Amino acid sequence: ESLPTMVGYFVALLLTKIMAGLPMVFLRFGALFRMLILRLIASERKVTQRELDWVYRLENVQYGWEFPTQFLVVVIVFTYAIICPIILPFGLVYFLGALTVYKKQILYVYSPVYESGGAMFPIAIQRTLFG
Repeated sequence: ESLPTMVGYFVALLLTKIMAGLPMVFLRFGALFRMLILRLIASERKVTQRELDWVYRLENVQYGWEFPTQFLVVVIVFTYAIICPIILPFGLVYFLGALTVYKKQILYVYSPVYESGGAMFPIAIQRTLFG
């Protein structure tokens, strides 16, 4: 009885992830603060190439953070899709936003530390869908 009433909480969670979480990933606050610090320190002199490389360095994908975050949303949307389908449009908006944000991040920001060629994808899907 109480499960369908909890959908309001999860819709609010998805809206928070859409309105605050995805823009934070997109803005990259770490690089933004590095640039701000560099501009404050080097306001009177020229900035060297080494300092610019430090600010604009490529980052690694934080799989331990990104992977569970995305699959939490998958589990929430899959769970409540049957019970209360009102969550489906919010899940769609989240995943469309995540697609654009993470596509930009993977193409231009993240540097691959290791590459498996998609070998872990079937295992991840199997564990997500079947436990």
